[in-house]
Amino acid sequence: VIIGSLWQRPDAYPTPPGEVEPEQESHDIDVDASPVTFEQIRQSVSQAEPAQRQAYEESLRGNKISWDGYVEEVRLTLSGVYEVFVDMNPPESEPNTYDVVFEVPEATALALKKDQHIRFTGVVWSVVNVVGSCKVQLMDAIVQ
Repeated sequence: VIIGSLWQRPDAYPTPPGEVEPEQESHDIDVDASPVTFEQIRQSVSQAEPAQRQAYEESLRGNKISWDGYVEEVRLTLSGVYEVFVDMNPPESEPNTYDVVFEVPEATALALKKDQHIRFTGVVWSVVNVVGSCKVQLMDAIVQ
């Protein structure tokens, strides 16, 4: 059961919060990205009471992330936009379902393959509670 609407399009991109100081510099991660992981979000959302969950989900909006995941699917929407659906668990884990979704340019979309391991950055637009997990929608996403 999905609570809320993941697919509401924003009128404008969210304004990111102030700069986040990285805990340590690394060439493997985006040093401006928030240190929050998808697993931390999934745990917090699944364990929180509804009132706390909504406040937590809203607090994540605008945070820049840098994560790794696996391509579950790439779709061309009716509006002509390509969306990438990413499973944050390895392909051999069950069930295989997407956890993160974001738009990409056509060239990127056509280059991606199912189960391909990717690193991506983006800005959290929404987090939606799904029984036992959550779905995260990103804006301004880039596959690295």
